[in-house]
Amino acid sequence: MALGLQSGGGGGDFDRTAIIKYDARAGRIFRIDRNNVDGAWTTDQVEITNGFQAIFDLENIEVGYLHFPAGAAPSLVMVKFGEAMPAKPTADHKQGFRVLMKLGKSSGGDLREMAANAAVSIAGIDELHTAYTAEKAANPGLLPVVALETTKAITKTGKDKDGRPQSSTNYQPVWKIVKWVERPAELAGKAAAAEAKPAETKVEPESVKAPARELVDAGEEF
Repeated sequence: MALGLQSGGGGGDFDRTAIIKYDARAGRIFRIDRNNVDGAWTTDQVEITNGFQAIFDLENIEVGYLHFPAGAAPSLVMVKFGEAMPAKPTADHKQGFRVLMKLGKSSGGDLREMAANAAVSIAGIDELHTAYTAEKAANPGLLPVVALETTKAITKTGKDKDGRPQSSTNYQPVWKIVKWVERPAELAGKAAAAEAKPAETKVEPESVKAPARELVDAGEEF
């Protein structure tokens, strides 16, 4: 069942949670870590694409409006999927989603959230949610372990402000449910974070070339 979001164009009560970021321009996943070094806070972007697995709390996925202004804290107005969409705060906000997850040990093993409003990210989570909806009746009380199976290059063409042809390519994630597990204690009683943790420093990957993907072993530990 798709989330009914329009790409491109109240909330729950999760605690503020560290984030992961799916970089649509590169087709890669990054863990955003905040570290205190000699009294100074730093932001580190750690790639966890290869071998990524996480328990996605799709039961409590949120939808709403998101805005990620450069150099400032993100603004999110979210509700649990199935509730009425909130009012759009500003023209800069776009429809998107937020989902809480527990990373597999090889990806960090902690609790993270992922929020996005990019068209390819929405398309990827829509397909995952459809698979989740189709399988959840056969897996009562369980949550899906999700892997990044591959990515799909989506190229858009158009013209710039001077009328010259231009194109851009983003990479749609293809998420795959590899198994179902009991809800971990860290996710017990969680709904959705009312506000994403601000990313104080934006670090872009050196390359935007999408790497080859390998489906991780379903035996990942959590």
